[in-house]
Amino acid sequence: MAIYFFTIVIQYIITILMAIIIFLILIRYLKNLLSPVKTIRAKVIDKKAFMIRTVNIPYHVSRNLNRTKFSITFETEGGKTIELLCNNILYDGIFKGEEGYLTYQGEWLKDFRKNESFEGWAENEFI
Repeated sequence: MAIYFFTIVIQYIITILMAIIIFLILIRYLKNLLSPVKTIRAKVIDKKAFMIRTVNIPYHVSRNLNRTKFSITFETEGGKTIELLCNNILYDGIFKGEEGYLTYQGEWLKDFRKNESFEGWAENEFI
């Protein structure tokens, strides 16, 4: 009887933890989604790619569930550093030391245009 009780308690704890994790992921996503899109001058100072490993799954599942996340760190004209998440296509096309115009939204890298002329906003709009 005690084992059955602990099994139920563990199932409830796991369910609650999963709900909290999903809630936190949703909050982070909405925070990024609702952030304004900004374009600033910046320089690439670092790039990172890191593997996110999943739990072991039964051998009969034949797909790879490991994921690679990519981030690039930029330095703005004011000396502020910003680390942004991006996809592999943007990651592969941007190199350390490059300068250009960075477009981002929250923690998401939207675009990086290298050494192009850009008009349309004043000096005081830099972060």
